Amino acid sequence: MSDSSSLGGALIAAGACVLLLFCVIVLCASYCHRLDDDVAIDSVDLRSLQLREDLVDTVLDAGRSEWQCLVCAHMNHPNHELCLLCGTSTEFSTMEETVEDPTTHTRTRRVARTTFLGTDNSTLLSSTLLENLVTSTDSNAVILEDPGDSKTTAAATLHKAKTLPMLRSESSFGDTAQELEAMTSMRQRALRYRRLNEMQLNQKQRGASRRRLWQRVPLPSGGFVWVRTMEPAAPGSVFARADSLVNKLRNNSFLSKNPQAKHLHGDLAEQLHRKNAASMGFFTELNASGTAVAWRKTDSVALDVDPKGGDGEPLLDFEGVLAMTWREKKRWFLKQITKLAVPYTESMFKIDVRRCAILDDSLPQLAGPEVDKSRMQEHLNIGFIGEPALDAGGVLREWFGLVCKELFSAERGLFVTTHAEDSSYWINSESAKCGPDGQNHLQYFTFAGRLLGKAILDGLVLEVSLSLPLLKHLLGVPITFSDLEFLDEELYKHLCWVRDNDHVDALCVTFSIQTPSGETVELKPGGENIDVTDDNKTEYLSLVLRYRMLDSVADQLTALLKGLYDVIPKSLLTIFDYQELDFYLSGLPTLNVTDWQNNSRVRHAAQDDDSEGIEQEIEVIQWFWDVVGSFTDDQRARLLQFATGCSRVPVEGFKALTSASGIVHSFTLQMVPTGTPPLGMCPRAHTCFNRIDLPVYETKEDLKSYLSLVIQMEITGFGFE
Repeated sequence: MSDSSSLGGALIAAGACVLLLFCVIVLCASYCHRLDDDVAIDSVDLRSLQLREDLVDTVLDAGRSEWQCLVCAHMNHPNHELCLLCGTSTEFSTMEETVEDPTTHTRTRRVARTTFLGTDNSTLLSSTLLENLVTSTDSNAVILEDPGDSKTTAAATLHKAKTLPMLRSESSFGDTAQELEAMTSMRQRALRYRRLNEMQLNQKQRGASRRRLWQRVPLPSGGFVWVRTMEPAAPGSVFARADSLVNKLRNNSFLSKNPQAKHLHGDLAEQLHRKNAASMGFFTELNASGTAVAWRKTDSVALDVDPKGGDGEPLLDFEGVLAMTWREKKRWFLKQITKLAVPYTESMFKIDVRRCAILDDSLPQLAGPEVDKSRMQEHLNIGFIGEPALDAGGVLREWFGLVCKELFSAERGLFVTTHAEDSSYWINSESAKCGPDGQNHLQYFTFAGRLLGKAILDGLVLEVSLSLPLLKHLLGVPITFSDLEFLDEELYKHLCWVRDNDHVDALCVTFSIQTPSGETVELKPGGENIDVTDDNKTEYLSLVLRYRMLDSVADQLTALLKGLYDVIPKSLLTIFDYQELDFYLSGLPTLNVTDWQNNSRVRHAAQDDDSEGIEQEIEVIQWFWDVVGSFTDDQRARLLQFATGCSRVPVEGFKALTSASGIVHSFTLQMVPTGTPPLGMCPRAHTCFNRIDLPVYETKEDLKSYLSLVIQMEITGFGFE
């Protein structure tokens, strides 16, 4: 009997072991199968699913067209009432026009949007701007010879009106259509300046209005030189301004030192119509070794632009890329950085961090001295220690947001907010004093540069705003005196007074400046003992500009630029102007509910044959969008943060939401049965897939209450269900 009992117990134990082993095998198989499915899905995604650079705007059909902003000339989508670059209302870009009915010949007045300036977003001028015209028997020719030749200089003349196609007098037109086109263009430009004079531009608009102020002129050697341009204030003053352009180019010190740069060919008339050189600017340039930043005058240095794409191949038409519209440039840029990036099915850059020390753990892994910069082109894969999540995009977005929040925090002291109308971030000149003793604060700026580069490469949206001068530094765009307004408005007003008034010696100002900590810095040797007078104030203003824009932050800026260019070549970034780069980095300024809803998907919980259940879910979905529509901008941003891990959307809008590796993955509502209150009634988020699990609520009030509850909570962390 005992033997029988022992045998039975052994059989039971053996059966239990077999069952346990079977369960383990099933669980392992299930887990491995899930990983295999993920790999298979990713493989299919990369081969056949839509990527961000493949998105095409399909709403500009049925006769609809973009409208041009009066202030910054950006072409905006017809659904947007405010300019995406500067926030100007579309109502300022409308004008009345007369329309004649071809059948009844009756005329009516209507309000229509108009284009005030050229539709291209070019940051480059044609080489005809530096055209060298030899002495000609044609008395209408412009002569630009060696500046040292006084006879030639004295003989230089402008094209007469009849040789300037867009500026000819009414009687000189031989073609009625051409005359109408020219007169319409002149009328629209005059209207633009009249309206601009009537408007009180805010600081953001003032910055955006000058985004085309500096443009590149190509040289025969392949380099470029910056030229400051300006639209003519009125048709009547075109010739005086064109004359100043010719004189500016003739006296350009770079051209004086490099006579061969003047041997360019083409028609100068078009450029003279719309461009005119004004004043000096300065730009920063990182040296080849990445160890120092130089401060250079725009009229004395040829830009060394390396026109290569993301695959290392030379761009056959670099000038053509610069002349593209914003939408064309963005798509071209996305394709280039896709070529630059290493497919994440081939290799991933895996880093693991503690949530409680997210910046300090990330720093050595991304910007440590032993990190090979070639790894910056690999797709980042983030792991939070102690959290068993697999990063399919959502973990990366949350990590990026948390790192940026700490990197730009006042406690870290690496960046400071500007003292301007539109507060944004600028480098803290005293960042070395804010970190722990012995800590290399410059490593944080290398990290910040690489982080910006990874944001561009991996399609992450920056939730902080960089100051206009900092954006200019990133692109190497000229910085001028007026840019001080975007760092310190009070200082700028004070310096403007010094510039515009006499007897400045009464202010008792010396060639020195105070740091934020109260220390005195001399702007030149012995500057503390040199008074600012009417005779030397121009030098003083120039030195203040240099100190505030470069000298006070030179080491930090050098590290930042080096980190950025480790990821994204400067030659790729230079196709954008500073306002476009800010737009690209920060995404859309507001969340459009209609765009959100139109680019969303729904997955029903009810079976196809359950018509009553589907109708109930459809009603709940409509409640959801009604509630989102009633939310404030801040609440919508919190909801998007809850669902995707980021509170902003890319510049293309909600259609460009992605999961891992740039694959488009729409916002999704997954309907689920309600559970046991209160947790069973709360929506759940899957940030890796931009998805919300939405219970089928019985009332709209319940939906609003629980949705409001979850977006008010600071929900962080990942795990498996």
